[in-house]
Amino acid sequence: KEVNPEKGFDISFGTPAVKFDSTAVELLAVAEDKSTTPIKSRFVRDTMNMCRWFVEAPWKEKTNYRLYIPKNSITDVMGYENDSTVVEFATYDPEKFATVSLNVKGSKENRYIVLLTDSSGKTIQELKDVKTGSYRFNYVAPGDIRLRIIEDKNRNGKWDAGDVIAGLQPERA
Repeated sequence: KEVNPEKGFDISFGTPAVKFDSTAVELLAVAEDKSTTPIKSRFVRDTMNMCRWFVEAPWKEKTNYRLYIPKNSITDVMGYENDSTVVEFATYDPEKFATVSLNVKGSKENRYIVLLTDSSGKTIQELKDVKTGSYRFNYVAPGDIRLRIIEDKNRNGKWDAGDVIAGLQPERA
């Protein structure tokens, strides 16, 4: 598995964990000679999905990692404990990806949402609260891409459709 070093790595469980001894978990950087270096990491529960935890660490590009979760370090809501688990992954090689640079010019009071999408319109990356200035999308995979810009008039971070009853026009996209 490859991981974007800007976004990091996450762990998902089938049921929410009620006990997670993150001090027992080891994150190691693995060198080409197979030697390992411990990496300081932190585990943060996703507030929107109680079954997912984000692994925060100082990720480096083109680096191999090993995550070791020892037996009985996680207990779920049913009282079940985990078996020991080893996950090996690497961070992206930036030479396999593109960087898309933008120079946004807009009115001073407006904010925008900039979406980088694939050819079918699926969002790949997104920038919110964009105002006049320079921005970048890093680690853009090869292929057709499109940009969609939304004028976020109410600054809520999403496109709002119009409301006929209230007489509101949709936000411009």
